[in-house]
Amino acid sequence: MMKSGLGSYSVRFGELIIGAVVVVNALGDVYDIETGNILAGLQNEDGTAIQGTISVLPDRLYDANDFYNENTTLGCVITNAQISNSEATKISAISQNGLAKVIWPVHTSADGDAIFTMGTGTIKADANLIGPVASEVMAKAVNNAVRKTGPAYNLHCAGDFQ
Repeated sequence: MMKSGLGSYSVRFGELIIGAVVVVNALGDVYDIETGNILAGLQNEDGTAIQGTISVLPDRLYDANDFYNENTTLGCVITNAQISNSEATKISAISQNGLAKVIWPVHTSADGDAIFTMGTGTIKADANLIGPVASEVMAKAVNNAVRKTGPAYNLHCAGDFQ
């Protein structure tokens, strides 16, 4: 495993602000949303390169005891838009696509992946448009979570392989 951490990202369109904050401890590998290159993930046996989680799954399909299950990616979308509870739920659901854009595999039973949404109610904006933008913002926040952390506890970080 590799060390990651806390990341954030935000965008502004006139008065509308859409931001995300996320803590990343994913089972899957984290990919750069811009290039598709792997930023963090399962390392090879000697810890000199990123092997990739998907490459080892076929060998472990029948051994449930060999599957680490203490992972999670927790995030929050924050906007200054006026949104109802049901709109917040929908934005959270759409924002999960941001995780799928940059973490693979994602949403396994070994992950507790969840995204929440909060709105301050300052300006009017369409939740159906906020959701897709929030998805991109969440993906960039995940990337920042792995890029902005340093090594600790004898764990490598993304910067060690770049």
